[in-house]
Amino acid sequence: MSYIIHCFGDSAQNAFITSLGKYTKEVTPKLLKANVPPSLVYFIFNTTLPQQTLNDYASALQVPNNHPDYDPYLAGKVLDFPNPLFGSDTALGTPVILPKKWLVDEDNREDAKLLLSKSFSPYWAFGGAAGTSIDQASSLSKTYDEGGVMIFIPAYYDNDENLFWSKFSEIYDVDTSSDGKFPPILGHNHASINSLGPQKKNWTLPCDISLTPEQRELECISIQESIYGTKGLKRLESIKEEVDPNHLFDCPGCVGYEPSKKPRKPNKKSKKKVERSSKKRRG
Repeated sequence: MSYIIHCFGDSAQNAFITSLGKYTKEVTPKLLKANVPPSLVYFIFNTTLPQQTLNDYASALQVPNNHPDYDPYLAGKVLDFPNPLFGSDTALGTPVILPKKWLVDEDNREDAKLLLSKSFSPYWAFGGAAGTSIDQASSLSKTYDEGGVMIFIPAYYDNDENLFWSKFSEIYDVDTSSDGKFPPILGHNHASINSLGPQKKNWTLPCDISLTPEQRELECISIQESIYGTKGLKRLESIKEEVDPNHLFDCPGCVGYEPSKKPRKPNKKSKKKVERSSKKRRG
């Protein structure tokens, strides 16, 4: 398996390699102490990084002349990357963000390893200053601030693939029979039509994707509530209703979407309300 790291700017790759070297020296002792096999540590941090300097991003994706896998007329043209798909490549996966606090607890190590082994494409870009670099006015949930990794668990399930939902209350430190305030758990950028929350009556059981959309709405936590949490979603819905009471900007599955409310031209009363709201926010 190979990965491409794009560095932009003159000698940017040198700065990256230098930083990687410093990081290697810091983290290697920790990995060895955690009983990661030395051979694996060596393989990760001592693999040669081939370098290639290009004039621009498109140059890396141009089809060469006489390539056996492409028609001749494509020579010199730039390919799509990633390739376009008819469906989503995450349509059967649910992107859940695992809290760092749960991941680093030694009591959860085996469960964490099993979850990672059953997921695909884990996303590790959390931590650092992520929790302090925003003004708390964005829609991103607290889960992003405290996340350790985002994994994709199967949207379909059987008895061997229900580990995540069976451990739900432990992972997010919530009582599944609590006051109904569902925590934010999904990564919004990778959520698909099947990325639903669990069953409303039992948060330890996933939503059955064989249900009709109407049945899912009745029986399962919605995508939006799973992304923003019950409290966060109510906040966004109130903002939506205040700023766009006529539902001029609307889409299925979006915050505040109600099929019964068709977009209509704002009347003078609602227009004044929005203007007052805007002035209030600026003040």
